[in-house]
Amino acid sequence: MPMIRGEVYGWSSVRCVILGKSVVTISNIEYNTTQEMESVYGVGEHKIGIGLGNKEHEGSITLKLEEVLELIAISPSKYGHLQDIPFFDVIVSFQPKEGGGVVTHILESCKFKETNISVAQNDKEVEVELPLFIGNVNYKA
Repeated sequence: MPMIRGEVYGWSSVRCVILGKSVVTISNIEYNTTQEMESVYGVGEHKIGIGLGNKEHEGSITLKLEEVLELIAISPSKYGHLQDIPFFDVIVSFQPKEGGGVVTHILESCKFKETNISVAQNDKEVEVELPLFIGNVNYKA
């Protein structure tokens, strides 16, 4: 495939900020927006329109245990529950090394939904997937 515009966005171009801190042990982030849609029918058998319902945003972030422990330390809960951290934004930027346009998405009004730490024999590192409640995603930030 010929290079048309130079470097393309890839994992090495991802930068993520949570609670004002650049996270460095991130190994995965995913988020999506869905909307309920339903066909509307009138006379005959063909659709005459579409009915739109609610939009839903969801996602998750995977961090190494060391960074999760830092988040647990700032939790206002005496038990360190991540769910008790107040709403926060997650800033995801795609920054190619060779310059080019920086693209930023903001996951707004987030909360951690659960904490599930799993370690198995012979693990070399501990990764923790943290599902997120997301209020909105601004794809044009």
